Amino acid sequence: MLQAPFTGARVGVIAQTLTKEQYVAASAIGTMTVQLTFVAGYALGGTLVIWLGTTVALLLNAITFLLSALVLRRGVHARPAAKTEHERSGLGTLWTSMTACVRLIWRSGRLRALWLLAVLPGFLIVPEGLIAPYAAELGGGDWQAAVLFPLVPAGTVIGMWLFVRLVPPSRRLQWMGPLAVVSCAVLAVCLFSPPFPVVVAAYVLSGVAACYDLPAGAAFVMEVPDSARGQAFGLRMTVLNLFQGGDVLLGGLFAGHFAVSVVIGGAGAVGVLIATALAVSWRSHAKSAVPVERH
Repeated sequence: MLQAPFTGARVGVIAQTLTKEQYVAASAIGTMTVQLTFVAGYALGGTLVIWLGTTVALLLNAITFLLSALVLRRGVHARPAAKTEHERSGLGTLWTSMTACVRLIWRSGRLRALWLLAVLPGFLIVPEGLIAPYAAELGGGDWQAAVLFPLVPAGTVIGMWLFVRLVPPSRRLQWMGPLAVVSCAVLAVCLFSPPFPVVVAAYVLSGVAACYDLPAGAAFVMEVPDSARGQAFGLRMTVLNLFQGGDVLLGGLFAGHFAVSVVIGGAGAVGVLIATALAVSWRSHAKSAVPVERH
């Protein structure tokens, strides 16, 4: 619940202090750091649970959030938030500013497509949420689950690094749509009950292609006016969290009635359809773009 406003505020501050190209690099570094902590967390968290128990492990995890808050409190200087005319006149409220932000996003075809691309990680989270039952279905049990858990985050780190290093800034948005489609398409192979090495490759490639969100998120942030940037990105994170939670729930429900491989492959196939529609929408609006007014 609190992640969305925190992330929106963080993105707003970073975007105000960096140029567009610097923001892309900073976003890549931040995302790679988060994904690396996921990879390390799977290993370290399991070890701590075994040694210290679940309660102590969760307490230690909570302490890391407290330390992060202290670092932010001491290391980030206060910065006045950009305000709209209504807010400067004292007429703005949370509800009016939020509805105005939604209208701003929805009326711009470019922003709408970039915003809705946040739906796709919901389909990519299904394979991660079903790793344990999928490993059991594959016949390998715990050791296969241990192998699969870090693959998507590790692939994302690799994809982000390669994307920033190899794709010039002028062509990054052109790669966004195809990569979004590929991130889901490789998971559809699970529909055919492939052997474990193919599943490993699919998980890694899905994570690599998920780097599409780097240019998508950067373009979204830089096109939104300063006065709405933090709130707009917070709404984007809300969409992401809602679909991730909902898709994990639906994935679990479907896995109770169908083979796990079918559920994972089906999520990938549905994701391909949505990613293709969003890629086409983005491409059509990008050609006839009208810049959003900045404040």
